[in-house]
Amino acid sequence: MAYCFSYNKRYDAGALPSWLWVIAIPLFIAGIVLVVAAYKKMNRLTPESEEQLNRYLSYPVKENLNYKEELEITRQNFCADTNPQKNLAKMRYFVNANNCYDYSVIKTGRIYYGCLVQASESLFVRRFTQLSDGAVILYSPDEYFEENPHELFKVAELLYANKQHNILKNESQFFTNIRLPLDITGGREVFMTTLMIYKLYLPSGCLTNNLFPIIANPATSKSSFVIDVKYWSDNLIADFLHPEKNTPADDVYDSYN
Repeated sequence: MAYCFSYNKRYDAGALPSWLWVIAIPLFIAGIVLVVAAYKKMNRLTPESEEQLNRYLSYPVKENLNYKEELEITRQNFCADTNPQKNLAKMRYFVNANNCYDYSVIKTGRIYYGCLVQASESLFVRRFTQLSDGAVILYSPDEYFEENPHELFKVAELLYANKQHNILKNESQFFTNIRLPLDITGGREVFMTTLMIYKLYLPSGCLTNNLFPIIANPATSKSSFVIDVKYWSDNLIADFLHPEKNTPADDVYDSYN
């Protein structure tokens, strides 16, 4: 017993030499300061991003937007860029990450309107960072929604209102390209999917609108990505920053809580 007591005492933290504490405590504090400083630097609004945001905010808002035309402009801008590295959002590593970052969809997919159903709270905080976070969206390959993308709001509202009784209840659950029942989509094909939203691809560094262009291919890939803002039409950028101008009042729903 005496030997065991002596052994434990030898490794008691309180028995560490005082000089070691003198070194350890400042190092610990310095480490915290460095982490906080790095976080602030990573999340601050840089002069470049502030200039970009101000430029986007200066775009005039066009009322009665022809959403089909604006989507076609975005598609043309995207296809005109032959850079093989385009729209490759930085990967965030976590369980099921491979399902969210199948970059092959950039080549095989088509650009549609994505409609937000729910999203992580961090996506509503304005930060131009290389971070991304999870969200659930709707999209449809049906051309009807190219002209009438706000019709997806009604479906999203219904799903969100009943989230305690559907797959949205477990916000940590990952799922992709779930084809929704036709009786809630007006008989048209609509998919609900999880994706990671890369904040640098949004005009404002955060979600200010429930509608934005995404790329997807439900036949070949589980992944979908928000399209980099540099490919969006000017009118879509203005619309994203001022959703109240073109969103029918009856179709607005609260997905921010």
